[in-house]
Amino acid sequence: RDKCSSAWLQALPGPDSSLSSSEFSEACAAALQLPSPACQDKLGQVVRGRQVVDLYGEVVQATALPGDHWRKRHDKFKMMLQRLCVWSGLDCEVEVFNLFAGSIPQEGLSRMERGRKIQSIVPDLRITIPIEGNLVPSLHEIKIISSCKTRYAPHRRGQEATKAVDIRAGQLHQSYVAKARATDRAYCGTPEDTVGPVERKLASMGEVEGLVVGAFGEVSAATHALSSHMATTRVQVARPQLGRRGQLRSEEAEMAITMAFLRRTFSICAVKGQAFSLLGRLEGLGAGA
Repeated sequence: RDKCSSAWLQALPGPDSSLSSSEFSEACAAALQLPSPACQDKLGQVVRGRQVVDLYGEVVQATALPGDHWRKRHDKFKMMLQRLCVWSGLDCEVEVFNLFAGSIPQEGLSRMERGRKIQSIVPDLRITIPIEGNLVPSLHEIKIISSCKTRYAPHRRGQEATKAVDIRAGQLHQSYVAKARATDRAYCGTPEDTVGPVERKLASMGEVEGLVVGAFGEVSAATHALSSHMATTRVQVARPQLGRRGQLRSEEAEMAITMAFLRRTFSICAVKGQAFSLLGRLEGLGAGA
């Protein structure tokens, strides 16, 4: 748990902070570690193969099923981050196409097109963050994880104090490096044990930041760091505002108000996305399915 896990409980209903009754019930059950209300009528029904519906809906969330719920859950969080970046004054680009196309020879690009492979690597977000007076563009990858044995193992050697979202975030940069190396070998003719142009371009852009949302509304350390940058730039852009008593708020007070708003927004989007995925997947289960 972190500061985003229960921040949704402090949000007032609004255009971007509303939950249906069923979503609210699922979010409360997850926060209190209680069985899922929506799964009670479908306990024991087959999900896929030997997997059946369990008390908490974890099998339903983690099993690959027909439908688009995983992508929609991912895109809800991605577009919310893009809107918040614009609101806070950060330059943000979504689905960064052609970022590595300049490093691939024309022959390799032609082979990619013939195989209907549009791009080798497409980062979710490229956000330009001001650090020590310099504008630093960095790549961000979004992942939404569900409660399952793979992600929430009770005992991991040497990782007992590390949150599941941070463990997943730490794996993303290496997966990008592996994709870059595979692209260099397949389309650039780079021999083994040699750094190719795509991998070199990726290394020049620094570490890929993992924006990971967990099953209980918690987020990774990189997401907390991004929200801090958002709050800082928002206060610099909007400047401190007048309070309820007509007095100008201090910069520290404005930062605290902005951070609380960002945490509530992140938390609402996280629990709403998890509840949406579970409820939507349960609709497709049953004797007819």
